[in-house]
Amino acid sequence: MVEAAQEALVASCGAVVCVSSICGLEVIPNAPVTYSVAKAALNAYIRGIARPLGAQGVRINAIAPGNILFDDSVWDRKLKEDAAGVQAMLERDVALVRLGTPVDVANLAAFLVSPQAGFATGEVWALDGGQVRG
Repeated sequence: MVEAAQEALVASCGAVVCVSSICGLEVIPNAPVTYSVAKAALNAYIRGIARPLGAQGVRINAIAPGNILFDDSVWDRKLKEDAAGVQAMLERDVALVRLGTPVDVANLAAFLVSPQAGFATGEVWALDGGQVRG
């Protein structure tokens, strides 16, 4: 998609935000390995393409969300099945002791494409309430 849109991105000095996952940053127990590998590859792409795009005035970053709760999500199902287990995981693994929301992701995306983030490129921004340790 980035390659297909490159001409328009250059013409507009655009900014790109890709959606990754904390699964591409470190091993997350029970995460599918193939999913984690795909997200790690996306993260490498972001870091690798940032310089060539930057030379053309285009910024690119990624957001790596952690556990995001929305209707019919995995976390919605897990909360319904075992709210105490989810709470225990949050208390053990997540510094802010809560699940994220789509609004949390949207707010970071809006910042990353805004002029306020005009010096940010080639980064993978973890948005996980403090779950990632590395």
